[in-house]
Amino acid sequence: MWDVSDSDLSSLVDEMTSEEKADLLTGKGLWRTAANYRLNIPEIIMTDGTYGVRYSIDQIDGINDERTNLEQFLSVVNQRADQPLAPDFSSTRPATCFPNGSAFGCSWDVDLAYELGRVLAAECQAFGVNLLLGPGINIRRTPLGGRSYEYYAEDPVLAGDLAASVINGLQKNGVGASLKHFACNNSEIQRTTMSSDVDERALREIYLAGFERAIRKSNPWTVMSSYNRLNGVQAAESHWLLTKVLRDEWNYDGLVVSDWHGIKDRPAAAIAGNDLDMPESRSRRRRLLAAMENGSVPMAAVDQSCIRILELVRRAKGGERRDATFDLEANHELARKMAAESIVLLKNEGPLLPLPPGLKRIVVIGKPSS
Repeated sequence: MWDVSDSDLSSLVDEMTSEEKADLLTGKGLWRTAANYRLNIPEIIMTDGTYGVRYSIDQIDGINDERTNLEQFLSVVNQRADQPLAPDFSSTRPATCFPNGSAFGCSWDVDLAYELGRVLAAECQAFGVNLLLGPGINIRRTPLGGRSYEYYAEDPVLAGDLAASVINGLQKNGVGASLKHFACNNSEIQRTTMSSDVDERALREIYLAGFERAIRKSNPWTVMSSYNRLNGVQAAESHWLLTKVLRDEWNYDGLVVSDWHGIKDRPAAAIAGNDLDMPESRSRRRRLLAAMENGSVPMAAVDQSCIRILELVRRAKGGERRDATFDLEANHELARKMAAESIVLLKNEGPLLPLPPGLKRIVVIGKPSS
C-alpha cells in the first residue's frame, strides 16, 4: 500500500528536480518503473500478457544494466521459428498458458473473458506483478501482421467487448491492464518504421472503434502506443492520436506507455502525450532532460505525465496482495474450457461449400506456408 492523497502527489511532483522527473518518465530496466528513494516513491513491476503471465527471472530479477537488457530484448524480438528458444523463454516462472486471442475470439464469451482476467490477476499477484501488458485488440486485416495471433477479431465490437471483460477481471482484482497496440499495428516487417496509411473514416469505424469501446467499458489503467507510424507520424509521437482522440474526445485519464523502444523522438513523444518511455534508455532520457531544460518540452506537460505515473503507482500498490496464491490445476482446467468454447464447427447447409452431398471425410494435403 502506498497511501498518498491527490494533493500529496502534486506536492511530490513540485519537490522533484528535473533529473528526478526525467527518471520517473523513463523505465528502470526492462520491466519496472523507476523508484525515487529520496521521496519514498516505490516502483511497480510489469510484464507481458494476456494469454499467460510471462515472468522472466533473468529480465525481472537479474542484472539490470542497459546493455544486458537490450541484448535480452533483441534475443526475443529477433527470434526465428527455426532457432532454439531464446533464454528469456527458458527461464520463466511456471504459469498457465491460455488459448491465444485469435482462438479465444471465436468463443464470443465475455463472461469467460472476465474469468480469464480474474485468474491472470491471481497469477500476477502471486508473482508480485502489478501491470499486465495486454490485452491486444488490433484488427487482423493483413497476413503481414505477425502479432495477429494476439488479437481477438476483425470486428471492433467483439474485440472491444472481450478486451473490456479481460481488463475488468484484471483490475477488479488489483492488477492493471495495458490496452494495446494503439493504433494500427499491422505488420512485423519494418514494424517500427512502416506506416499504416488509413483514411479517417476507416480509421475511426474499424481500427479505433474497438479501443474506444474497451476504454469506455473498462477504463484500463494504461494504454500502450504502437511501434508503427500512423499516416506518416510515429504513433508514440502523434498528438492527434494520443491527445486529441484518446484524451480530448474519449476522456481517457490513465497512463500512456510506449511499446518497448517504440519511441524515436522522446521530446516529441512527451509533447504528444506518451507519458512513460519503456524500457530504460539513457540516451532517450538525456534528450528528454535537455528538452525540459531548454523549454522545448513544456514543464506543464512533464508534470502532468509525472502525476499520471504516480497515480498508476498508487493504484498498483493499493491493489497488491502479498499473500496471494493460485491453483495451477484449476487454471489449466479454465484453459481447457476456453479452448473447447473457442472451437467452431462449420455446418455445410445449402450446401455452403462446393462439396458433393453425403461426403463424410475430407483431407487437405499440402505444404504449410512459411
